[in-house]
Amino acid sequence: MEDENKKEELEVTEEIKDLFLTMRAAEACRDASIKWWFGTKRALQFSKQAITAANEAWRQVGLLYPQTKEGVWTYSIRSKTVKRKEQAAA
Repeated sequence: MEDENKKEELEVTEEIKDLFLTMRAAEACRDASIKWWFGTKRALQFSKQAITAANEAWRQVGLLYPQTKEGVWTYSIRSKTVKRKEQAAA
Protein backbone atom coordinates (compact mmCIF):
# COMPACT_ATOMS: atom_id res chain seq x y z
CA MET A 1 0.00 0.00 0.00
CA GLU A 2 2.85 2.39 0.85
CA ASP A 3 4.54 1.70 -2.51
CA GLU A 4 1.27 2.44 -4.29
CA ASN A 5 1.06 5.87 -2.62
CA LYS A 6 4.72 6.60 -3.47
CA LYS A 7 3.98 5.95 -7.16
CA GLU A 8 1.25 8.57 -7.00
CA GLU A 9 3.71 11.27 -5.88
CA LEU A 10 5.07 13.13 -8.91
CA GLU A 11 7.99 15.57 -9.04
CA VAL A 12 7.37 18.89 -10.82
CA THR A 13 9.67 21.45 -12.43
CA GLU A 14 10.91 24.59 -10.70
CA GLU A 15 8.67 26.70 -12.94
CA ILE A 16 5.58 24.77 -11.79
CA LYS A 17 6.70 25.06 -8.15
CA ASP A 18 7.01 28.83 -8.63
CA LEU A 19 3.49 28.99 -10.09
CA PHE A 20 2.05 27.12 -7.12
CA LEU A 21 3.99 29.40 -4.75
CA THR A 22 2.62 32.46 -6.59
CA MET A 23 -0.87 31.03 -6.22
CA ARG A 24 -0.46 30.51 -2.46
CA ALA A 25 1.05 33.98 -1.98
CA ALA A 26 -1.78 35.62 -3.93
CA GLU A 27 -4.34 33.72 -1.85
CA ALA A 28 -2.68 34.93 1.36
CA CYS A 29 -2.64 38.53 0.10
CA ARG A 30 -6.29 38.21 -0.95
CA ASP A 31 -7.23 37.01 2.52
CA ALA A 32 -5.33 39.88 4.13
CA SER A 33 -6.90 42.42 1.75
CA ILE A 34 -10.41 41.26 2.57
CA LYS A 35 -9.86 42.27 6.20
CA TRP A 36 -9.15 45.89 5.26
CA TRP A 37 -11.97 48.39 4.91
CA PHE A 38 -11.27 49.33 1.28
CA GLY A 39 -9.51 46.09 0.30
CA THR A 40 -12.19 44.62 -1.99
CA LYS A 41 -10.64 45.80 -5.26
CA ARG A 42 -7.20 44.58 -4.23
CA ALA A 43 -8.66 41.26 -3.02
CA LEU A 44 -10.24 40.74 -6.45
CA GLN A 45 -6.90 41.42 -8.15
CA PHE A 46 -5.15 38.86 -5.93
CA SER A 47 -7.94 36.34 -6.56
CA LYS A 48 -7.48 36.70 -10.32
CA GLN A 49 -3.73 36.34 -9.93
CA ALA A 50 -4.16 33.17 -7.84
CA ILE A 51 -6.59 31.63 -10.32
CA THR A 52 -4.34 32.46 -13.29
CA ALA A 53 -1.28 30.94 -11.59
CA ALA A 54 -3.22 27.81 -10.55
CA ASN A 55 -4.64 27.28 -14.04
CA GLU A 56 -1.21 27.64 -15.65
CA ALA A 57 0.43 25.35 -13.06
CA TRP A 58 -2.15 22.60 -13.56
CA ARG A 59 -1.96 22.99 -17.34
CA GLN A 60 1.80 22.44 -17.19
CA VAL A 61 1.40 19.51 -14.80
CA GLY A 62 -1.07 17.98 -17.28
CA LEU A 63 1.44 18.35 -20.10
CA LEU A 64 4.23 16.83 -18.01
CA TYR A 65 2.10 14.01 -16.55
CA PRO A 66 -0.96 13.18 -18.71
CA GLN A 67 -2.28 10.78 -16.02
CA THR A 68 -3.08 13.79 -13.82
CA LYS A 69 -5.95 14.70 -16.13
CA GLU A 70 -7.96 11.87 -14.57
CA GLY A 71 -8.86 11.76 -10.91
CA VAL A 72 -8.27 14.37 -8.23
CA TRP A 73 -4.73 15.65 -7.67
CA THR A 74 -3.30 18.14 -5.19
CA TYR A 75 -0.02 19.98 -4.82
CA SER A 76 1.86 19.49 -1.56
CA ILE A 77 3.72 22.59 -0.41
CA ARG A 78 5.68 20.52 2.10
CA SER A 79 7.05 17.89 -0.31
CA LYS A 80 6.76 20.08 -3.44
CA THR A 81 5.12 17.24 -5.36
CA VAL A 82 1.78 16.54 -6.99
CA LYS A 83 -0.15 13.76 -5.28
CA ARG A 84 -3.31 11.83 -6.10
CA LYS A 85 -5.93 12.72 -3.54
CA GLU A 86 -7.27 9.70 -1.71
CA GLN A 87 -10.91 8.98 -2.34
CA ALA A 88 -13.12 8.55 0.73
CA ALA A 89 -14.73 5.13 1.04
CA ALA A 90 -18.39 5.21 0.04
